[in-house]
Amino acid sequence: MTRVIAVIRYLILLVILYLLYLFNNHAVTLMLLVVALIVPILSFLCFFLSCKKIVFGISFRDAVVNREEPTAVVLSANNKSIIPQLRMNFRFLISNELITNDTEHIWELFLGPKENMKVEVPLKLVNSGSFHAKLLDVTLWDAMGILKKIVKIDATAEAIVLPVAFSAEGLFDEFSVSVSEEAVHERNAKGNDTSEIFEIRNYRSGDRPQQIHWKLSAKEQELMVKEFADLTGEMFEIFLCQDFRTNAEMDAYFDVMYSVGMQLCKMNIAFSYGYLPNGSTTLQQVSVTDPDKVRECLFALYYVKPKESGLADITAVTEAAGMRSVLVLTCQPFAKKESSKILINKENLARLFLL
Repeated sequence: MTRVIAVIRYLILLVILYLLYLFNNHAVTLMLLVVALIVPILSFLCFFLSCKKIVFGISFRDAVVNREEPTAVVLSANNKSIIPQLRMNFRFLISNELITNDTEHIWELFLGPKENMKVEVPLKLVNSGSFHAKLLDVTLWDAMGILKKIVKIDATAEAIVLPVAFSAEGLFDEFSVSVSEEAVHERNAKGNDTSEIFEIRNYRSGDRPQQIHWKLSAKEQELMVKEFADLTGEMFEIFLCQDFRTNAEMDAYFDVMYSVGMQLCKMNIAFSYGYLPNGSTTLQQVSVTDPDKVRECLFALYYVKPKESGLADITAVTEAAGMRSVLVLTCQPFAKKESSKILINKENLARLFLL
């Protein structure tokens, strides 16, 4: 429709100039008519020459941003020719790695000769996660608005959106201990595996159920327990079920994960995150030593797809936890046993249980 209007507008101009020339037979009118006939040729020629000399790009203004804080997508265009590009439309997608709610945006720019332009498109990312901006294509128009060319682009950018931290003060006061520098060094020492079995022995009164070796117990017809080489002094294994189903559940889930991790670091309580990577049945355990490790694991979870029921793997997790207490972060109601205790139920969406 835009092209049709541009053509009609141009033809009307030609008709007016031609009628004026017939009416007054003036040299100036004739010159204007000739110029009007030449303009499309110049416009088309300049358009084809300039299209190949423009470089496009996309990026986020902020690599890391807090949820719901304003940020921006930066669109860039570098015109290496002396011919201006009077109009171009950028078409790009904003998407989250974990949720399928891609949003398409179109932004119009005007580019002068030899101009390197960067324009910020205001944006607010309302969910936690890893967001991607993908520049799909740029539509270029000639000066008259008659010719257009769609340039396919394969440029992407990424921004990490942090959860909203809340106060978890008092939640772990009964476990408050200080981890010595030697213990931290021991935890980071190469070759120390917190889930490595040191010994298998008969059950003794006071042993934790998580230590029971169920397969061997069934074979021996008596309870056998695993002694772990727990040299790190880690107090908790936080199992991340990754079982959110809605955007609201996802945000509450990551808020709890982030806030609890930061609180434990603040109290010098050693712990591990445990989760199952995409397509894997092997538990991934990450020992946390400082807030940077919390963020590192958080970013890794931004690429682990949600599951129907993360609680299905809880038995394997409790066995691998060894002497550590198990915290379970889930978006589902959980009543594995009467002794489980709910520590957090954020907005009735994300729940943290202590086994």
